[in-house]
Amino acid sequence: MESLSTEDLASGRAEHPYTRALVAAVPHMDAVPGTEFATITEDAEFPLDAVGEGSV
Repeated sequence: MESLSTEDLASGRAEHPYTRALVAAVPHMDAVPGTEFATITEDAEFPLDAVGEGSV
């Protein structure tokens, strides 16, 4: 789990790989039509340790 401000999240300052993968999976309106969406595979493994200031 990661705890960070909205500003840090929007600025790309997420540290945990799962948080970064979630942000990357959000569709963007300026994407080229036909571009495949980013996904998180079912077998993806992420560390279980909390990261970031104020980690929970």
